[in-house]
Amino acid sequence: MSASGDSGTPEVASPERSIVVRDDDRSQCEIELWNLAEGSTLVIASSDLRSGIHSVRIELPDEAVSGSQVDAAESPSPRLLPERLKAVEDETVPHLLTASPGEFTSRRFMFPRFHENGFELEMVVAVPVAHSENVLVYATDSTSPNELSDLMKVGSRICQICEKVLLPRLKGLLGDVEDLDSDGRISLVIGRLDRRDLSVFSATDMPVQGCVKRSDYEWTASGHLNDFGGDIVYLDHGILQTPSLQAVLMHELTHAVIYSHLAHLYRASVVNPAASGRTKTGLSMPAWLNEAVAHLMELAVEEGSENYRIRRSWFESKPNLSPVVLPEHGESLATRRGGARAAGTRFLQSLQLDQSELQSLLYSGGDLSGRLHAAVGRDFPEAFTAWIESEAADLSYRGVAASLPATSFDFQLRGTAFHCFRVTSPLRWLRITSDDRSDLIVRVLKVDD
Repeated sequence: MSASGDSGTPEVASPERSIVVRDDDRSQCEIELWNLAEGSTLVIASSDLRSGIHSVRIELPDEAVSGSQVDAAESPSPRLLPERLKAVEDETVPHLLTASPGEFTSRRFMFPRFHENGFELEMVVAVPVAHSENVLVYATDSTSPNELSDLMKVGSRICQICEKVLLPRLKGLLGDVEDLDSDGRISLVIGRLDRRDLSVFSATDMPVQGCVKRSDYEWTASGHLNDFGGDIVYLDHGILQTPSLQAVLMHELTHAVIYSHLAHLYRASVVNPAASGRTKTGLSMPAWLNEAVAHLMELAVEEGSENYRIRRSWFESKPNLSPVVLPEHGESLATRRGGARAAGTRFLQSLQLDQSELQSLLYSGGDLSGRLHAAVGRDFPEAFTAWIESEAADLSYRGVAASLPATSFDFQLRGTAFHCFRVTSPLRWLRITSDDRSDLIVRVLKVDD
């Protein structure tokens, strides 16, 4: 981005842009653009890693007129996905529980119950319904023999999918699920996770189909697992009807692999801190990154996953309110599960990481810039700028990006989010104003970019 001095009239720029940055009172940032060509795309982003909410104003000259809709030339965004996994064919499954009565017994879990304001934990007793070599499926909240029979069937199906497809693929990319509770298997517990009123859900707040609790995978300072903890995944009873069973399972198992690996590293640091050089703080995992990796793996087994598609739709309709990085606390459940998930996933896709780079990003610890340097040798502003340009070009080409209005207007912009507008008629000048904490990035993509 080029800049000229504060005084005088800027020279008439090339069709790309000429920018004047004014920050006289240290409270506002002003950026002026000149000679925007018809068909170009204006991109405005905030690299504020705190994900603050910023007010942005775009001032246009009186003669600015909105013309007909013009698509920018194609500039496709990266589409890196792990190779598509073959779906498990329907067949007779051999995993109905046949163990002797004493081999698998009921077990107590601290089961999460989601409601409008968050979630609560409830101690439940769950019974085993199916098992395989590496998986043990439990069920709770069952009310009738018929329902329990259905749970046994879906439990055996879950075992089959995990053993044949999901766990081998996860092992190749992220590693095994560590056996934290020494029972020889990962525990999947089916119950009623979501107790919200399903009839009032919006397009951005879908039912909770599964979850993994970080606290289940944490060790105490003395090196003992938390009470009722272990390598555990919780699944909603509604998974019996979901058409995206493989995608949901892959998403939640990815969380389990990540958390169990962090738990393994932390326990090693407790046993021998000098040798490991790791601390609990150093083994933190940003929630947005955890979710982005889980969605990436989910898309590997079901490219059209409904679980992700809704979030992608929300992101495309409101990219300015869909930040890559969300704060760890203070956000509503709907916000944490909305368009930001797709933004983080798309950003991660754009990095085009191989296996070792992905693991470095996940497990190197530290802040985002440190993780990116460890993985790919790039800082966040560089990677973020390349991503927003690619995303904006894609949205503009597909006609999803909004047309730049003919009169001045205001909009909100989250930190690590962007907005883009198609310029539908030649524009001599415009000014962009925001607070100086927004860390604005402004780009104009030409028709031939």
